[in-house]
Amino acid sequence: LSPIIENDCFNKNETEKAQINFNTKILQLHSLYTQMFSMKLSGLYSIVFLFMKFILPTTYAAGDTTITNAPFREPDVCSSLNCFLELKGYAYNGPNAKFNTRVYNQDICGPTIRVKAGDTLRLTLQNSLLLNGNGNARLNSYSQVNTTNLHTHGLHISGAPGNDDVFHIIDPEDSYTHDLNIPNMHMGGTFWYHPHHHGSSAMQAGGGAVGLLIVEDAPDEVPPVIAALEEVLM
Repeated sequence: LSPIIENDCFNKNETEKAQINFNTKILQLHSLYTQMFSMKLSGLYSIVFLFMKFILPTTYAAGDTTITNAPFREPDVCSSLNCFLELKGYAYNGPNAKFNTRVYNQDICGPTIRVKAGDTLRLTLQNSLLLNGNGNARLNSYSQVNTTNLHTHGLHISGAPGNDDVFHIIDPEDSYTHDLNIPNMHMGGTFWYHPHHHGSSAMQAGGGAVGLLIVEDAPDEVPPVIAALEEVLM
């Protein structure tokens, strides 16, 4: 995750580092690759060119503006077996950074979802992004930035349609309900969910549209000394 998203996940709105608009960065990088191609740069020259034009200015511009002693706040929690996510535009306005992005439920880092082995999680995703300006699909390029879907990263569940289907498309202003069947023998663990539509997933997930998915430990699944530890997720 980028520094600004990492800080927001760990300390939410109280702690952040300055960073330019994420979408602008993507467009800058695409423009630089085009420029490199036109200049016929390759190999080490390309790396130096990118560092001088893109990485170096960003490093110096960002600096370290971390606010210390900030109050700690965990993300919201959905412990029901019917959870709702809304992907929508979000204007982040912190003391050291301002940018537009796409997030779940109007917060950078969506709600933490908690389930148990044997549960069936009904997860509805509402894509409230705008259809206007979404663009057409382009192979291996940033495209359809407002089209999305959902992937549960790490769960051992079905990838069939209606489940964790990474090929399903949820267009702007549309919604879809997933029925995620957690096997009875699934181990407890910390997993996460994020968009997985090729062309837009990096922009959406990198912009903060991510969240934790916890499979609770079964009784006696972990040693008592581990089970007794304080749980700090983010």
